[in-house]
Amino acid sequence: MATKKPTAATAKSKPKAKTTTKKKAPAKKQPPKAAPRKEVVDAAKNADLGTNKAPASTKKQSVFSQYLFVLIGILIVAGTLAMLWWRGEQQTPTTTVEEALWAIENQNLTHFESYVDISALTKNVVQQVLPANGNINTSTGLPSKLKQSLQHRLNRFIQPELASGLGESLRVAIQQGPTDNLSSGTPQNLFERLLIDLTGGLDNVDWQGLSTTSREGSQATATLVFKRKDLSGLTVKLPLQLIENDLGSWEIVGISNLKEQMSKINTAYSALIEQRNATIFEKMDKALRFDVSDKSSGLSKWGVGKGVMLQLNYTNTSEQNIARFVAQAEFFGPTGQSLKTYRLAGNQAFPAGSEMTQSWPLSINPLSQAESQIFELPIDQLNIVVKPVQITFEDGTTLQPVEELN
Repeated sequence: MATKKPTAATAKSKPKAKTTTKKKAPAKKQPPKAAPRKEVVDAAKNADLGTNKAPASTKKQSVFSQYLFVLIGILIVAGTLAMLWWRGEQQTPTTTVEEALWAIENQNLTHFESYVDISALTKNVVQQVLPANGNINTSTGLPSKLKQSLQHRLNRFIQPELASGLGESLRVAIQQGPTDNLSSGTPQNLFERLLIDLTGGLDNVDWQGLSTTSREGSQATATLVFKRKDLSGLTVKLPLQLIENDLGSWEIVGISNLKEQMSKINTAYSALIEQRNATIFEKMDKALRFDVSDKSSGLSKWGVGKGVMLQLNYTNTSEQNIARFVAQAEFFGPTGQSLKTYRLAGNQAFPAGSEMTQSWPLSINPLSQAESQIFELPIDQLNIVVKPVQITFEDGTTLQPVEELN
């Protein structure tokens, strides 16, 4: 069999196809570094499109941060709730008063204002104290419209001003602490005046603490108790009014019976002064005695109108020389009614055991029916009581009634 020889075209085509196959096969395989280059290209494309897709590692960090923020938020809320619960459980009306007292003792105004609403407290105090002397509606002799206008101004302007001044003096007192004014009884502002009237000065206070605490809803009362040493141990009870806010905190906003306690103190104070003065009057009566010798009617000492001349005999029954004295002569009518009291001054010194006679001119108001009886009635129809109210001895010592307790 004869063999056909390949042509030139055939010889060229086969090697060409063979060569082409060898070149294309390796081109299908990508080098190992082609994959990361593709991610870079994709990230660049995404950046151009505005998606800015982060790598997988960045996504993991972002998710972890979100969980961390959520966890921190939960812890903060839980901690806040726990703190509020703890504060609500720990702060009671009793502890509120104790914290306020601690703040006063340590001169910590910021701490004090955390437990006391000064504005509400001072307003409550002024409203209770002022009407005792400043209720114009109880005044007589004024037209009703005028009284209403004056009372309106009192309530709108004077009371707020007094409350503001009381609050400021309270703040200053807490910051500065107790002063000598509170011990000596010489107040320099409204708060010190109120505190001295209430306590008699810090030296006279015997603190008893908190006696009772009652609570009803968001309102409570904590009773502060102390005794007045200068009033024979008089017990004073001040029910402090407290309210609870939405956070469970309590604040002192008033004193429920301040007016009644002040009246109680004033009554005891007056009784003690009267008791001390009774002893003083007894000493004066033993030192100087008066006898009415005569009463004559005529012209006044000015030579115009009616007048009475009262003649007295008086004796120094003490053991000291008297330099001067003041006495009062009270006239009583036939039925025992008091007609008038005159003040008599004796400025002539006389030794112990001596007796003197002196006359005093007394003026008479012709328009007064009572004084007209003094002028017209004979001495045997009048009861004239003369007693000393002040005696000054030559050595400078003085006997006289007291108006305040020292």
